[in-house]
Amino acid sequence: MYDKINNQIVDLNKLSKGYISVDLHCHTKYSDGVNTVEKMLQTAKDLGIGLAITDHNEVLGSRYAEKLIKTNEKYKDILLIPGIEVSTKEGDDFLFYFSKSEELLKFYTVEVKPYRLKRYMFTGTTINVEKLLDSAKNYDCLMIAAHPFVLKGFFSIQRENTFDLDEKIQGYEAINSGIPNFGNSRIQRYLSHKTNPIITAGSDAHSYKMLGTGVTCIPKNLNIKTAKDFIDAVRSKNNIICGKTVRLGRLTINHMFFYNFILNKIKKSKIFRKITN
Repeated sequence: MYDKINNQIVDLNKLSKGYISVDLHCHTKYSDGVNTVEKMLQTAKDLGIGLAITDHNEVLGSRYAEKLIKTNEKYKDILLIPGIEVSTKEGDDFLFYFSKSEELLKFYTVEVKPYRLKRYMFTGTTINVEKLLDSAKNYDCLMIAAHPFVLKGFFSIQRENTFDLDEKIQGYEAINSGIPNFGNSRIQRYLSHKTNPIITAGSDAHSYKMLGTGVTCIPKNLNIKTAKDFIDAVRSKNNIICGKTVRLGRLTINHMFFYNFILNKIKKSKIFRKITN
């Protein structure tokens, strides 16, 4: 028997007996991940889970995954949730999930792409938090605050500004297995004062080795077949979440891959070439 929030190492075999599990937060080589879309899909298939490819300020990975699922027989049974992780100029990240890939592309083209900012390490944006959250209301999407108490965190912005940012957010990533335990503990303590909030979990995998260590799960008796079914079930709060910060060694490997990616980006940057030439 599972609770609503399960802070424990994910046992996918056990979960598969009663739930459909989806890792709602991972990255590919299209942003700051180190693996191809094919590798992430194959890993999801091997684990028996669905996934949302939520590259930073980019949809090429998610769109390509959808194409592969439609055209490649070996991927056809994977449940893919179209998604993106959008950063803001204030430093806060938000996850957006869509029922249809076309709606994701429209959101990206209108609300994200014009504000993309190329930096020497990764691609950020100049989008204001409030503007982003307000614009998302024009789309059929599920909007989730990603790892809210890690780094700057949107709650600090909320206290510094007059608008109530918390009122604009639909849900919260309450388990992220790729961050230190204190981040998950803090958001869960915050949510304990709310009445049955919308919550999700994901691994925040930058390497395939992390995939499936944080999952959002829907009971199989709800007969989930599509991304829309899954998102609607989460909106209706019919899900549980499972995951725990992975062991230090595994977490280190995940971030070693990430930092190696960053280092390579720096080496290829114009600034680095000017300094070293």
